[in-house]
Amino acid sequence: MRVGRVIARPFVGASGAFERTANRKDFATPPPEPTLCDRATAAGRDVIGIGKIGDIFSGRGVGEVRKGPDDAALIDLSIEALRSAPDGAFVFANFVEFDSLYGHRRDVAGYARALEPFDAR
Repeated sequence: MRVGRVIARPFVGASGAFERTANRKDFATPPPEPTLCDRATAAGRDVIGIGKIGDIFSGRGVGEVRKGPDDAALIDLSIEALRSAPDGAFVFANFVEFDSLYGHRRDVAGYARALEPFDAR
């Protein structure tokens, strides 16, 4: 069926009061064609994935993965990667909370509020 990705999100709590845990697992089908990550790796570039990037691409083309518990930590990891990465490296970040907290819920105002501290960083 060529499902691209399945995300297994465990929850705790009672019906109507479920909360997500941090034990999420991603199961992704490898991309059908070379990605930008693959091309950068083939060109001898370092590829640093921040957040779920390694999971999204089934680890393919991503040499180093840095994960954090929330977007604030992922922003810190991204800034550090940008400062320490060798010249020509590709730093690719995915900020999960922008999507999970605001995008999926179509919370435009919440998304805008979350962008302000991101932009300030």
